[in-house]
Amino acid sequence: MSFTPGPWAEIDRSSSYINIVGNPVSAVGVPAGGLEKVCRVIRHRPGEANARLIKVAPELLEMLKQSHEQLHKLVSVFVSNTDGAHAETTSLMREIRAAIEKAVQS
Repeated sequence: MSFTPGPWAEIDRSSSYINIVGNPVSAVGVPAGGLEKVCRVIRHRPGEANARLIKVAPELLEMLKQSHEQLHKLVSVFVSNTDGAHAETTSLMREIRAAIEKAVQS
């Protein structure tokens, strides 16, 4: 993973910008201290919504990974290979995996 691990937070909401920051982790997995700027969004109506989405991106990625794992388990137990739902579900699982790979590629 080449991005700053979550959770991320907003700071400097009084300025013209919204800064999204995270807490970087050292090589041994211990918080390194201080805050690392993830991005800066210009404050305006779409910018506020963009900042909210960016801020929760690490959580969304984690939930997508967990959903993919659970879907894989359910498909292997409950959906038969001859069922049309199997093809649809495996296609969805490939799309989910591709989205995860896009997010974590370095």
